[in-house]
Amino acid sequence: MPTPPDSPPASPCAAAKMVSNLLSFDVGLARCSSESGSEEKGKEEEGAGEAIEEKEDEEEEGEEVPPPQHGYDVLVRIVRATDLPRHDWWNGRADPYVIMRATPPDNSGEHQYRTRTHFRDLNPEYDEFFELINVPEATCLSAEVWDKDILTQDDVMGRASWVFVPQQLKQNKRHTHRGVVPLKLQLHHPTKPQKEVGKLELSVHYQPSLAAGSTRMLGPVRFTQCFSPRAGFVMGRWNWNDDSTMSFSVWKLFLVQIPEVFGDVRHRWNQDYAKAAQIYRNPMVLQGIRTQHAALYATHLGRARCGVLCNAADFFAAFGGQRRYFTYSLMPDSFRCSETGAQFFVDLSSKHAMHANASEEVLFAGEFCILPDEDAAAGYRLILDNNSGTFAPKKEHLPLMKKLFEENFPGIVCETVDSQDPKLKEYHKQCPSRLSAEAAKEAAKEVSKDGKELSTRGSAGKEKSGKGSSKKDKSSKGSADKAKKGSSADEKPAGGEDTSK
Repeated sequence: MPTPPDSPPASPCAAAKMVSNLLSFDVGLARCSSESGSEEKGKEEEGAGEAIEEKEDEEEEGEEVPPPQHGYDVLVRIVRATDLPRHDWWNGRADPYVIMRATPPDNSGEHQYRTRTHFRDLNPEYDEFFELINVPEATCLSAEVWDKDILTQDDVMGRASWVFVPQQLKQNKRHTHRGVVPLKLQLHHPTKPQKEVGKLELSVHYQPSLAAGSTRMLGPVRFTQCFSPRAGFVMGRWNWNDDSTMSFSVWKLFLVQIPEVFGDVRHRWNQDYAKAAQIYRNPMVLQGIRTQHAALYATHLGRARCGVLCNAADFFAAFGGQRRYFTYSLMPDSFRCSETGAQFFVDLSSKHAMHANASEEVLFAGEFCILPDEDAAAGYRLILDNNSGTFAPKKEHLPLMKKLFEENFPGIVCETVDSQDPKLKEYHKQCPSRLSAEAAKEAAKEVSKDGKELSTRGSAGKEKSGKGSSKKDKSSKGSADKAKKGSSADEKPAGGEDTSK
């Protein structure tokens, strides 16, 4: 029985600055239009373009218009499924989600999108969309409706397909290269093609692509955040009035252009790292990590939310826009991360192997932090590093991570730092959760002392030489104590480079 890929199932949840499905569809359609001839669209709406009117007259007379040279920009809206069959014998319902695939006629590459899961629903309303650019004619758009199962493998409920041929589409009794096609596809049983098992409603928007290029997914960047109150309880997060503080959460961002940016770049687990060997050479440990991954990334347990991230401001708003440190693993389908820290259970729940679901290789892995930046348009700066002892990513591939985020979140300010760069320790000190309790106190004292020195520097010259000398001696003694404490803090693993991930 086929196993579906790991993709975004989640329950929708309202959140600040999060775009709803319907609104995100409008945003995506507007973006698609603006990237492919917004001036022509404006002229059509105003009806003031003489050239367009002449073109419409020609089309009405039946003259064929040559197909676009660079294919089409296509936005597919997944509306709803109806009359689905029952798959769960205990409640007489099903937990359906849809996997859409767009395959060019030359089979040059398959582009895939998966909807969220609707639990106990035979008539789910999805209202989701995805965008493709440079789509050639005769591209096959296929759909599979799956039933989500917890204890067993997911089952295929029905299949349908449709071939995108704009030349054969007629709207308003004339041919057009721009339009909307409502579809109501009949779903058929996976093993009994003659058996009908419900319908799937889609809406396909298309228009000519202006620039040459290969077919690729434009987005949107969807995310799933899974909350685990049980893990939060173990970590001592007992503020029951706030979900964000009482729970430990993991994130899954479905970034676009991952294959285009990383190509064949892969990083296997580091066989020279003893702790990694203890994980990957022990089947029982591997199974434990997979169980931990399934529990933390579960969307049917605890609380979960999903949404759309359109730019840098959305990204930082989703992550709280605070001084926080996260571990991450980049997989072929998604960017997975969680907040890390020096606390034992927090560190245990943010291992790179856990995010990778015990996979022996990842595209990249490391840590990132979010710091305030007044010069950045979004008000924050993203710091990406390759600090992972488990996979030991090469520093020459760090620019790929920067390029990936810049492609997905317009306007984002990214900085990459190698794990051996001394600057990384300074960034650790700016994020309290990344340090141990003692190291955090020392860092706070250093910041406080630096502030006092700056505030008293202006009046220091007015004091007498005797007092100045006395203060200088005290300052020297304090600096010695400070250096001593700083060296002891640097010796702590939590305050320095991360070699335990």
